[in-house]
Order: sequence, then C-alpha cells, then structure tokens
Amino acid sequence: MKRATLLIVAGISPLFAGGGFGYWLAGLGYGEVPTVSGYPSPKNYGLMWGGEGYGIWDKFIFGGGGYGINGFSSEGSGFTTSSVIWAGYFSFGYAILKSEKILLFPSVRIGGGGYDLEIREIKSGSYNDFLQNPPKYIIISSAGWYGGLSLGFMYRTPILLGLNAGIGYVFNAGYYINENEVWNSPEYKKPVMWINLIIGGGYWK
Repeated sequence: MKRATLLIVAGISPLFAGGGFGYWLAGLGYGEVPTVSGYPSPKNYGLMWGGEGYGIWDKFIFGGGGYGINGFSSEGSGFTTSSVIWAGYFSFGYAILKSEKILLFPSVRIGGGGYDLEIREIKSGSYNDFLQNPPKYIIISSAGWYGGLSLGFMYRTPILLGLNAGIGYVFNAGYYINENEVWNSPEYKKPVMWINLIIGGGYWK
C-alpha cells in the first residue's frame, strides 16, 4: 500500500511543478430562489463563503472548490423565510497574466449545486399547545448540475490576497419538501452571481 501511494505521488508530482495555492473566500452573492405564494420571499442577496484550491502546470490552472450563499431572511404574515444557495465543483482555468507576484485567470466550473428554502412559522404557546399544534416548518430543497465562469485576481505577499467574481447556473434535477420527493415542481434556471475577497497561501513560478 505504501509503495502504491509513493508511485501515485511520484506520477502526479510533475503536474504541480508550477506551484499551487488555496484560499478562503468571503463576500456578497446574488441568486433568486422560487417564491411560495402566501409566504414572505427571502432576499435575493446574502453573504457568501467558501474555499478553493488549485495546482498550476505552466499557465494551466486546475482544481476545485465550493461555496454557500446565505440569503438574508424576510419576515411577514407570521412567518420568516431564509435561503441557502450552494455549489461544489471542479475548476479549469488559464493564466492570462502571470508574474512573480500577480496572477489573473478566468476559469470554467463544472459540478453540482442547489438551494434550500426554509419557511418557519413564528408563534408562541404552551408546551402542550405546541405538541398538539406545532409551528409550521417547511424546507424546500433542489439540486442538480452546476456550471459557471469566474475571474480570479491574486497578489502574492507573505500571504495570498485577491478578488474573485463570476456567474453560475444550477440546473435542478429534482425537488424535495421536508426530505420527501415531489413532482410537477417549478424549474429553476436563475443565475448566481458573486464578488469575493480571498485570503490564503501558495506559490507559482
């Protein structure tokens, strides 16, 4: 087993001869989720967080990552709603600007993604009242293929700093309500957009 691991590492190590890097990202994201009649709609924007890691071969950049966008919640008619849009993906890019300290590269992302819409009733009552008539709580989930384009800019100091912006699409393949599969659901083909600050570490030649 150890010999096989060493052979694998020796085989792929030349691919990383140009360097590699990884970072955390945080910023603002925008993405619509389907609305539900009779309930308040969550905000279409929110805080975005995630991380990515890449290897470099010449000017080719390959890796992957993931993110989540926590939509700001809304309240009304005795309910509160919130949403999360998420994705995990492989990423392939090419450095159009590469120097000792600066790296600028567009990339294509392919993977999976989806969203969760949470609807929660706001009420108060006694212990027995809640057991007999519990507050309404609904989670609508959808997941499917994800594709996107992004542009990353990085500046190498003792740490790695930069910006990342882009657009992506989630093509839903199925819906679940409280983890129960449903049919005849609306299609979700809205874009997801973002701009993030990044901080991390790494090197390139």
